[in-house]
Amino acid sequence: MLTYAEAHEELGRIRRPGAVTDLLPVGWRRVLDPHARTLASYLARERVEARDLLSLADHLDRLSDRKLRSFVKAFAPAVADEIARSWRGGAAEPYQVGWERRPFRHPDPRASAHARIDRLRAQISLALPFPGRGLDFLAAWAPYLDPPIIGALLASEIRYGRREWVKHLVDHAEGRVRTGGMGTHVTSGLLAGDDPAGWSYVEEMLVRAQRQEGLRQTILETVDLAHPVAFRRMLGVILDHGLARFAATARAAGVWFGEAIDVNQERELNRDLARLAEHLDRPGQLPTSGPEDTFLGLWATAFHDASRATHFASDVLRSGSADERLAAVRLLAALGLEDGRAATASAF
Repeated sequence: MLTYAEAHEELGRIRRPGAVTDLLPVGWRRVLDPHARTLASYLARERVEARDLLSLADHLDRLSDRKLRSFVKAFAPAVADEIARSWRGGAAEPYQVGWERRPFRHPDPRASAHARIDRLRAQISLALPFPGRGLDFLAAWAPYLDPPIIGALLASEIRYGRREWVKHLVDHAEGRVRTGGMGTHVTSGLLAGDDPAGWSYVEEMLVRAQRQEGLRQTILETVDLAHPVAFRRMLGVILDHGLARFAATARAAGVWFGEAIDVNQERELNRDLARLAEHLDRPGQLPTSGPEDTFLGLWATAFHDASRATHFASDVLRSGSADERLAAVRLLAALGLEDGRAATASAF
């Protein structure tokens, strides 16, 4: 395997400058600017109008598959098919991004517009310097390029039926790829795909991690991006093997729930994860037996359908106890949806 210095030297000989085509309307071109570090920072720095982002997302959603591929080919012809499929599939994935993301999904593709545009911009930024280089090249060099974005592309391709990418990612993890290595591209690619063989490999890797806290963290920090079935399976692994005792588990659960969880809270974390697993096994059945169960039940509902969770939370705001209403407000704030803000405002 290469060192980072060797890898970047070799990539530097291949890399070429690239720019977003001037054929796009200026607002859309700004949104897709590959030189912005993140879409959020670009929006803040350049004051790109939100309507430009939403109009671009709406335009892409309305395109036929053929026209969507043609659009992407203007930036990344060698990976246009893969990026187009990733755009389509992204509407069914969690709609939040960033450090405060939650694994919530929404049936309305407009809810995921920001997340999908952010990913599309990152994919364009990834592909532009390597014209003519397909996904085989990007996947081989994943650890030295953009592991999360390449992982998402490979997960999309696995869901499309290209199961050979499961073996490729396993080869990365096992050190069988010269330019490869273990990283979030492996865990996110396998967990967000829909191949049970990939899920099983990550489960086994998590159990084998033992004292490798770094490996455990790499795995757990991408669990929230997993396929819904894979997420539930990973919860089972954590509970069955007593992994709540590790700091990486507490940190990951803190991201899922939006609160700071200390490693010394193992008993409470085990209890909450077990309750969450029960709620995920019976989606749509919202208990009102206290604030903790109310929050976890709403969270499990939002995991599948944030719109439905908003409706349930609104019911709690009308008829729940004071503590249950507070749990509902907390969940609605985490959803970050306009309907949720309106429901909260009307309840007080």
